[in-house]
Amino acid sequence: MDNKLSQLKSILEGTIEKVEKLAAEHDHEAFIEVIEASADEREELLNGLNPSNEEREANQAMISEVLELDQQLNRMVNQYFDSFKREIILLKKKKDTNMKYTNPYSKMKSPDGAFLDKRK
Repeated sequence: MDNKLSQLKSILEGTIEKVEKLAAEHDHEAFIEVIEASADEREELLNGLNPSNEEREANQAMISEVLELDQQLNRMVNQYFDSFKREIILLKKKKDTNMKYTNPYSKMKSPDGAFLDKRK
């Protein structure tokens, strides 16, 4: 169990370093690939990990370190995806603004610009 916990800790530390680097570079595709690969590796290790109560008590310090690293990674990923969502929203706003600038009358109901009174 101690070996698997140390492997899990090293995976989390490596992932955190990669995430920090990729977040600074704004490389979205590589970021997602790193997160998915890390999640797969962690899942494999966690599935093979089934400690007894005695092993848990003996390795409580390592378990708390792993949990802290996992929470740190989750916060970093959530912050990155929030910033990514904001970028998408800004791009949509820029696109809408550009469309309004190039064709300001695109949303008009009458095609020729004339006003038709619908009252009888």
